Amino acid sequence: MLGSLFSPGQSPKKQSEGVLEPIRMPEAFGKHLQVVQWYKAAGAWVKPGDVLAEVESDIACFELETVSSGYLLYQAPLGQPMEKGDLLAIIGPKDADINPLLQNEPERRAPFISGMVGEIRLVAFDEVPQNWLPCNGASVAVADYPELFSAIGSRFGMGIDSFALPALKAPDHRLQFIICTH
Repeated sequence: MLGSLFSPGQSPKKQSEGVLEPIRMPEAFGKHLQVVQWYKAAGAWVKPGDVLAEVESDIACFELETVSSGYLLYQAPLGQPMEKGDLLAIIGPKDADINPLLQNEPERRAPFISGMVGEIRLVAFDEVPQNWLPCNGASVAVADYPELFSAIGSRFGMGIDSFALPALKAPDHRLQFIICTH
């Protein structure tokens, strides 16, 4: 069941000219938070009440709505393990420089493993490695993962300008399937 998730105490507001609005992972039920789908593309204009993303925890899935208006300048990667307060998105003026805001964020590096595009592996670590995505059935943009789309196409589902990742359940909750994107 999807629930709507707002940052507590925030009411809709208009983006002030020249001001960047960081959107942080709100407090949610459960642990193991991650974005499983973005409903708005980077660069899109968003307004209060727009659903930005679907966020998943080990207990439930939630839709994250924006309380600001402006351009969506940054999106956290799909499948990246996140914690409460982590930077999820940035909303601001169209040509704003987001680098100073990104540089102040703590760096979380997932392990790196190499693979062939479209290769699926069963792994025993919580974090999804760089250049890999979880096999959770999420819809991803063709423009974001053209090499992966060339390898697997619409085999697992297709939307407008998007395709679905395989939805694979690991035989043990301490394991997960991942697919190589580059």
